[in-house]
Amino acid sequence: MNYVETTFARFSVISIAAESPLGTDLSLLMARHTADMHADTPPESIHMMDASQLATPHIVFFVMRDVGVPVGMGAFKRITDDHAEIKSMHVLTEVRGRGLSKRLLTHLQDEARAAGFRRLSLETGVQPTFIAARNLYTRAGFVECPPFDGYHADPNSVFMTLVL
Repeated sequence: MNYVETTFARFSVISIAAESPLGTDLSLLMARHTADMHADTPPESIHMMDASQLATPHIVFFVMRDVGVPVGMGAFKRITDDHAEIKSMHVLTEVRGRGLSKRLLTHLQDEARAAGFRRLSLETGVQPTFIAARNLYTRAGFVECPPFDGYHADPNSVFMTLVL
């Protein structure tokens, strides 16, 4: 275990709050998310949004911090008055295995429900990089669905939805 992992393990104080995706201390999260999305997915099948695209009024962006250090992020984008899409969910590799992804997903679901959404959908990949994410979403009750909101059938994508 390295210093960062040891520090997180000993003094963990997790918080999740709405923030700007343009925060100056979010570069590692954004870089890791981008690297994961490009690791084994063809460019035409990557549907991630960069920080500037996430910084719009119809997207609510959340940062998960451990003792103030950003360790995870996730957002939801308004599609209609009762339907939103999860975007850019990522937890740093160094802190995985502690239930933080589940905690972040639960937070996104709760916030979407509180904002009046009745359905939450997402697009994720079929590649090995996305196995853990697909399992997380399935355990949370998401089921596969057809493409939504401008997406098209893509052999590299899985579309999932959850009624809140």
